[in-house]
Amino acid sequence: AERHVTMSIANLAANLNSQQANIRLIKLSSEDVNASLSDIQVSQFIDNPKIAAQLHVPAFNAQKLLNDLEVDYQASNNEVMKSVGLRTGIAASMDKVALSELIFEIDQSRLNGSFSATDFNNPKLTFDLTLDQLNLDDYLPISEESQDNSTDSASSVSSAQALAVPMAV
Repeated sequence: AERHVTMSIANLAANLNSQQANIRLIKLSSEDVNASLSDIQVSQFIDNPKIAAQLHVPAFNAQKLLNDLEVDYQASNNEVMKSVGLRTGIAASMDKVALSELIFEIDQSRLNGSFSATDFNNPKLTFDLTLDQLNLDDYLPISEESQDNSTDSASSVSSAQALAVPMAV
């Protein structure tokens, strides 16, 4: 499936001598999915790039997006993934990425906190996350028995199938 993406950049200022760049806003949009990076500060962009920014993805229908992209995934509950959004601060360099003041919302669930990863060759992950509620059963893919309209009303999913749930952030 093909989706067109529109990008706009507002107020870009860069200085090659000091290796500094500031961008007030980068907006990306594709049909009903939008994202913006704001207050972007880039330093040492030639020698050792570092970036800090705010990321905002307003709530969108992830179920529709997956269908549009022809991703073969159908949750066991048809009412999930209709509202997914993200807001976070980002700081990144060649050997570290950190998300601060993270707020990820999916349907009625809210995950907030912070996350960082360092030393990508030997990753060290640090996180402080709080999830208020989530019914994972709603997000498990429909089993093949359910898709074939099996007469057995109890749908079973193996551990391997449960771990193979596609996730997008």
